[in-house]
Amino acid sequence: KKYYFYGEYFISPVKYFTRNWKRVESNNFLYLVSDSTSFNDYALENMEKFLIKEGDLLQFDREKLSRYKIYYVLCKDQEEIEKITGYKSLGMCDLAFDYVISTFCCHYHELSHILINYKLQNISLFVNPFLQEGFAVAMGGRGGREPYIILDVGKYLVNSGFVGFKDLLNRENFFKEDATMSYPVCGLYNYFLIKTKGIDNYLNLYKKYSTDEIKINESVIDEKDLPREGEWKEFLKIIYTDKLYPSEIKDFNNIIYKDNKIIVADLNDYYIFGIKDTVLLKIKNPPVNYISNRFKEIFPHYSYSGEKYLITANSKEILIYNLFTNNLIADYVASFSIPPVEVKSNEGLYYFNLQKKLFDENFNELILVNPKK
Repeated sequence: KKYYFYGEYFISPVKYFTRNWKRVESNNFLYLVSDSTSFNDYALENMEKFLIKEGDLLQFDREKLSRYKIYYVLCKDQEEIEKITGYKSLGMCDLAFDYVISTFCCHYHELSHILINYKLQNISLFVNPFLQEGFAVAMGGRGGREPYIILDVGKYLVNSGFVGFKDLLNRENFFKEDATMSYPVCGLYNYFLIKTKGIDNYLNLYKKYSTDEIKINESVIDEKDLPREGEWKEFLKIIYTDKLYPSEIKDFNNIIYKDNKIIVADLNDYYIFGIKDTVLLKIKNPPVNYISNRFKEIFPHYSYSGEKYLITANSKEILIYNLFTNNLIADYVASFSIPPVEVKSNEGLYYFNLQKKLFDENFNELILVNPKK
């Protein structure tokens, strides 16, 4: 056992290890930052927007919350999290102190755990994981991936018959299933519950299946407390419009950019892209002194110079990252479509349709760049 003291006070390991870290304060957050190059104001603004959106859903007093601040501990790697918490992880919510501790500067999932507890105030320590993790996935995705990406995976897993939500209502069974399967499915079902039952009924269900350390081991959600299965099947038919999908190769109208590596056309709410393999897009005034961890991971031999969007494509998948948050903001994986549809190519370019609102800017405001060594 290790204990930490400051003067005559017994303090947490978090307070001890972050004592010399950079502190950045906003309306609702106090960030403690290990490496200042891994943090930027854009990410902080996104966290504020996310909190406002979820606060409106949960209908709590945001003004009261802002008086106390949410502590967000931004670590440089998993080893640093392990030193602080005792667990090696990409990110976690420390419920003992109400801290978000993460390697991601925008970890919406872990913040969601804090916000629902703040809404409910006095709640038992343990909650059936189908609801506890399901809510955090439905609202916040998982570390490094936006919510709708994880929920789309959940839809595929359910429709293909790999995992059903009933398999996860039992706490013991939930933890027997791999998280890459259980989290997307329970996230999608919790999203369905919120949309169909309304937030007040959902929170009552959440509280009903919160309990103590002994009873939680036997926790099973009664199907009688859930909507009819027909409602769930109808929901699966209508949930989600595609934000990114393969495009038919044809003559384009309204071309707004073209060279030998990329072609972009305007199509109402979408852009039609044709790209060779990798595209980097930059804004005019990127964050100063910021270095994207995602960029370093994908391009270890290149220097980061403020690129905001990274797009990669091949016949099997399309991936789009926002490098200011390091989050995957859109993807298409051929093997996760029913039936599987590969990305078509012509003259070395892979073609797909991309919803415009995935970008904060109009395409003509972005600058195409090549990675530099």
